[in-house]
Amino acid sequence: FQRKFHAKWWASRIFAYGNVKIKLLPVTHYTDGKVSPNDATYMILRDFTRYRIEFKDPKGRTQIASFKDFPKSNYCAYARGISFMGTASHVLNFARVGAPPLLGKIFTFISGHEAKFDGINSYDKAFFSWGFMQFAGGGRSLHTLLALMKYRNPELFYDVFQRFGIDVEYTFSNNRFQPTATRLVVFVPNPSDGKTILKGEEAEKHIRSNKFLHAVFIRAGHNQQVAELQALFAMYEYANPALKRSITVLGQKIKTTDIISSEAGMAALVDMSINKGVGGAARLFQNAITATAAATGIRSVSQLKGINEAKILQNMISANRADKRIAKRVGAAM
Repeated sequence: FQRKFHAKWWASRIFAYGNVKIKLLPVTHYTDGKVSPNDATYMILRDFTRYRIEFKDPKGRTQIASFKDFPKSNYCAYARGISFMGTASHVLNFARVGAPPLLGKIFTFISGHEAKFDGINSYDKAFFSWGFMQFAGGGRSLHTLLALMKYRNPELFYDVFQRFGIDVEYTFSNNRFQPTATRLVVFVPNPSDGKTILKGEEAEKHIRSNKFLHAVFIRAGHNQQVAELQALFAMYEYANPALKRSITVLGQKIKTTDIISSEAGMAALVDMSINKGVGGAARLFQNAITATAAATGIRSVSQLKGINEAKILQNMISANRADKRIAKRVGAAM
């Protein structure tokens, strides 16, 4: 059991980012081959749980999903969280949500190693991530995605989320959802006054700890309309800004896609924009293009048009070896 469930690893594991340090188990004591009261092995034996949920999808078919907690990962910030790749695959008409064929192809590629439309990650510092691009909590994109769903199709949003106590507050102005006025809301039943209302980060943490609400999100991901709204949001939130973003190379400001124009390059650009943010992805590409230009003797912007994109992507991987996600995802795009 200790080997299979990595009890020694859990006993010593501390997740740290910035000034935050999270002890994943409340104990550090561990003895190989033995269970002691309240030591790491005991805690895992007591708390480890496998979950199985069953529901009807919109076509009346019975769907079953199973997942477990205690995911061993260097990104784990919450031991009772889960990593569920999902099972909901949809053949989407990307043109119906305004996505060009190439973008539809890129989205299909990305979902192959992010997750399915019902996929969930609730173990890392983002609290709760859901969907085919793992739209993340922690002030990132999950709350805005739900706001778009509620804004575009309130009846659908009621059926898949609101009637189970999951809601979102938002202000839509100047053709966008205002970040400071958009937040997740959860209504939690309690015996005293009927319900407790949690908002923002507290709502996300409650969903992270509540596996019934995990099931609500999994069920939602099996709805075709929900999947298309995920794709629409991904186009506006990540793909369009990433493909229009400018970077500074050789002292001049140019669009990233003036240099990165292959399917592999654009897939890596959109994928990194999801994983690192549009600004973070732009910096990765700016640094990799600059390094590749220097190594190949390119000194003018006009010469950049013929630069080897494969070398750019390889330089990006080489310069960020400590980040395995970059190597995995950019490598997959190549």
